[in-house]
Amino acid sequence: MAHRVSEESSLIIVYLTIAELLPATVVVLVLGSWSDATGRRKFLMWLPCVGNALYALGFLLPWYINAADIDRSSTMIFFVVGSLASGLSGAVPGFLSGK
Repeated sequence: MAHRVSEESSLIIVYLTIAELLPATVVVLVLGSWSDATGRRKFLMWLPCVGNALYALGFLLPWYINAADIDRSSTMIFFVVGSLASGLSGAVPGFLSGK
């Protein structure tokens, strides 16, 4: 049982990391060059903050909606949508490139 739980949690972490880092890479490359060209570096400071707020909601809402049942597929959907929202906002690399 412990092996199965370890395997499933590792897969979930990999999925969430991919769902966050792939969009963040594209967004940072595009918005980073745009903010450098236009001088709007504060934009890349605020956008990741909004994305991280959506990321937190994606992890908190399932606890209230699904009564903390992590085995439901809707919980995983909330997790992935939260990671995608964070990635599309640039996540931590976006924040660091705006600094």
